[in-house]
Amino acid sequence: MEIKTLKVAVRDAFSAMESAAADLEAVTDETPEADITQRNEAFEAAERDHKAAVETLERAERVAAARESLPTVPAEDSAPEGAVTSTTGANVRMGVTTEPDMYRSPDKAPRFSFFQDLWNSRKGDSGAQERLARHQAHELEKRAVSNTDGAGGDFVPPAWLISDYVHLARAGRVTADATFKLPLPQGTDSINVPRITGGVTVAALQDGNNASNTDITSDAVTAPVVTIAGNADVQRSALERSTAAGAGLDKILAKDLALAYSTAVDVQAVSGSGSSGNARGILATSGINQVTFTTGSPTLALLYPKLADAVNRVHTGRFLAPTAIVMHPRRWAWFLSQVDSTGRPFIPAQAPFNPVGALADVASEGIVGQLLGLPVIVDPSIPTNRGAGTDQDAIIVARFDDLYLYEDETPRVKVFEQALTDKLQIRVQLYNYLAFTAGRLPKSVSTVEGTGLVAPTF
Repeated sequence: MEIKTLKVAVRDAFSAMESAAADLEAVTDETPEADITQRNEAFEAAERDHKAAVETLERAERVAAARESLPTVPAEDSAPEGAVTSTTGANVRMGVTTEPDMYRSPDKAPRFSFFQDLWNSRKGDSGAQERLARHQAHELEKRAVSNTDGAGGDFVPPAWLISDYVHLARAGRVTADATFKLPLPQGTDSINVPRITGGVTVAALQDGNNASNTDITSDAVTAPVVTIAGNADVQRSALERSTAAGAGLDKILAKDLALAYSTAVDVQAVSGSGSSGNARGILATSGINQVTFTTGSPTLALLYPKLADAVNRVHTGRFLAPTAIVMHPRRWAWFLSQVDSTGRPFIPAQAPFNPVGALADVASEGIVGQLLGLPVIVDPSIPTNRGAGTDQDAIIVARFDDLYLYEDETPRVKVFEQALTDKLQIRVQLYNYLAFTAGRLPKSVSTVEGTGLVAPTF
């Protein structure tokens, strides 16, 4: 297909894409959803057609340029100096080993105008574009032009793919989302739940004797409402100009604040101190079952009975089963590294030999396997600075339905333009309110901690 025809196809495809884009921009709040979907699909199809037409044209132009650089010449003695020819056939292909620059020839006037070709190439002149490409190749052969600034690299600018920016890696809210979640009541600064600490008694009654009679005792579980908040100050020019350029710095800041909020909620549920504006997390709750794993040479064989003990304490203290085991990803990785005396893994990924658990998924957050019949959840928010050496992590075994997280449904995002007016800055703020308690039924929780849970070695 001729290049001129392909250019017409590119032009037509671009016009179709512009028309589809105009239809899509004309969408209003009253436009039916089905119509919006149809217009969006039409635009995507037109965009694909345009891209395919451009690629076909570029491919044809490259082929044409390659053919022009290998001209057909007679096989007689007319081959120019420096050419490699064949002695068979009337006409042959030749590969040119050296070619004078078409814009700078030392012994004759230039055959073409470099600046005229620059102008014509912008108007779609394929001949001018091909000559410029050949000239560039000629110059690259003559000079060792590199990507280094000062040696030609200044003409190769960096590409900023802002839409593909890399957000900061943050842990999610794995443990917090495993708990029982409720909406936070309005108009209060704390959640107070009455709790029976001592119950009535019931016993066999002998004729003529009094029935068992014991009064209940009670107290209250209090969960303060805490505020989770964060600010990000940004120069107004950066915000406005990035938005105008399509980067959307405001959206980038809002997303990072939302990710940071999720991490903060999880930290509060796991290890909030209960003071200085923090919720009281699982590890700071009094009355929970505490299993100590003390050893200088930890192995899975030594830790496994401790986990069974943690499960047992929930069974015998809560009289209902735990629902999950939560640990840090590094601890689960250590579990997976443990092998028996013949080198077989205790937690295999395929058919088991002698498993103590099962590997269900490879993930850094969420459910990854099974131990003692319970799902194993890994959570990077489990602290790794516990113990005297600040190098221990903890394992939590719990009936998570008994742990309550009260939270406002949607975090609030606000933009303040007056707070930093003198610096011409804008403050983006995210905040929300929550209350958390693991103290309703503390015997629903067991933790395993101790020197056997120092940073593992592999």
